[in-house]
Amino acid sequence: MRVLKAGELALWGGEPVRRRPWPEWPERGPEGERRWMRLVREGRWIRTRGPEVELFERRFAGSHGCRHGIGWISGMAAWRAALRTAGLEPGAEVVLPAYGPVELLAGVVELNLVPVFADVELGTGMVTLERVEGVVSPRTRAVVVAHLGGLPVDMAPFRERAGASGWLLIESAGQAVGAVYQDRPCGSWGDLAVFDFGSHAPLSAGSGGIVLTNQEALAARGRDLQRAVLPSTSGNAGGDLPAGNEAMTEWQAALLNAQLDRLEARVKRRDARSRHLAERLAQIPGVHPQERTPGCSRLGCGAFGIRVDAEEFGVPRDAVVAALTAEGIPCSVGAPAALPQLPAIRNRNFGPFLPGALREAVRTRPAPNAQKWGRQAIWLEHWLLLADQRDMDDIVRAFEKIHAQRQRLRQWARERADSGRQPPP
Repeated sequence: MRVLKAGELALWGGEPVRRRPWPEWPERGPEGERRWMRLVREGRWIRTRGPEVELFERRFAGSHGCRHGIGWISGMAAWRAALRTAGLEPGAEVVLPAYGPVELLAGVVELNLVPVFADVELGTGMVTLERVEGVVSPRTRAVVVAHLGGLPVDMAPFRERAGASGWLLIESAGQAVGAVYQDRPCGSWGDLAVFDFGSHAPLSAGSGGIVLTNQEALAARGRDLQRAVLPSTSGNAGGDLPAGNEAMTEWQAALLNAQLDRLEARVKRRDARSRHLAERLAQIPGVHPQERTPGCSRLGCGAFGIRVDAEEFGVPRDAVVAALTAEGIPCSVGAPAALPQLPAIRNRNFGPFLPGALREAVRTRPAPNAQKWGRQAIWLEHWLLLADQRDMDDIVRAFEKIHAQRQRLRQWARERADSGRQPPP
């Protein structure tokens, strides 16, 4: 019989802080089943034959302060569509945050656009206008801001500057569902905004995405892309723009519509839990929860971001992740590296994309804060913050327990590194 050791880390056979299950994700319920069975019976499975996609586009756009929503089969399809909707010419420079989803970089490169990287602020992991101003050039055509962890970027300065400069402002908002900045929803500040509905997203259909805009011309162009195999809004057969058939399916939209009614209550609950959790965790040496930006009215439903400084905390980040997981706290490291440090950028290895001089135009840039987030970040899954406040205290207790045994854990991590092994995932 296994004997559990009181006070010992669960990583070494101790009693874990938590055995109770966390809220189930993705959510399932009778409303989703009802909508799916109606689709099965009626056989209306694609956007042009059923009501679900159009309904979701309208509801989601409206809840985020936008007049137009264009649904796509995946988040990556939505991101590519947004860039194509923008009408950017090959070779145009697009400013990206140096820390963020690698999909942002992939979409830019695949359209033969030149990525330019702006470092992030250490407290938030996100770009500011000052950081972007340091890397723009006369060739800059678009600036992308990524709302991480449900936290809004400080958008007012960006909106004002983009209007004066002619930059297209694009929000990468997959983690900012329901987030509000200066009493205005994220997604409505940019010229375009992209949300995704993957398996770990706060609204999930397994896959899916949407592009939001308040501009009629951009919406019309996006619709032409979505209806690639149908007559376009200008009446031309097959659409004005060559594109694949990547529209959101009725199946995806049915699941998303079933979740929308619960979204507002979920966002409010997560916002309250995150305030409590950040306040408690900040009291532990070396643990730095993501700081709220000026103007943040409400966090959205993204993951909860933390930086763990190994020198202050006393333990390398990856060892902390292994220990947290063993204690019953689901977490991950997120983006493993700053985007400018990825091998594809360092080696200019873009496959068939960015030919000739465009490839040479891509530059690595120092991004020390983005590199720190890549080395230090721990992301708690967003559904943990749908639990009760006492469950947030379990997370705090797990961090406190690990910190109390940091010396032994540091030695454990060192021994594994010396033997060529990594801490378990």
